[in-house]
Amino acid sequence: MIFEFWVWLLTTAAALGVITLYGVATLKFRLGEEALEILALGVPFRAIRYEDIQSADLGGSLFNEHWVSFRLGNRITLHLRRGKRRAIVITPPDPDAFLLNLRSRLPDASV
Repeated sequence: MIFEFWVWLLTTAAALGVITLYGVATLKFRLGEEALEILALGVPFRAIRYEDIQSADLGGSLFNEHWVSFRLGNRITLHLRRGKRRAIVITPPDPDAFLLNLRSRLPDASV
C-alpha cells in the first residue's frame, strides 16, 4: 500500500514537472489589438491592456511577477499603472524589436 502511494506520488510529480517544463518552453508573447497576451501551451494565461502599461524597459529583477522562458538574457520589465503586482518580467525571443513594437502601441508616448 505504501509502495503504491510512492509510485503514484513520483509519477504524478514527474508528469507535473514535464508539463511545467513544456509550458515554460512554449511560452509566447503576442501583441494583440488592445493588449499584450501571454500564452503557455497555446492557451492565453494573461492579457495586459496597453493602457495599463506605464512603461517598458529592458532588463528585470527577481522581485517581480515573472513570465520567463529559458531565454533569461531577453528580459523586459513592464511597469503597470495599477494592480497588486506593479512590475512584470517577460522574455520575448527578440527583446529589442518586441520592445519597439510594444512602445508604439502604448497610449503614452513618454515611455
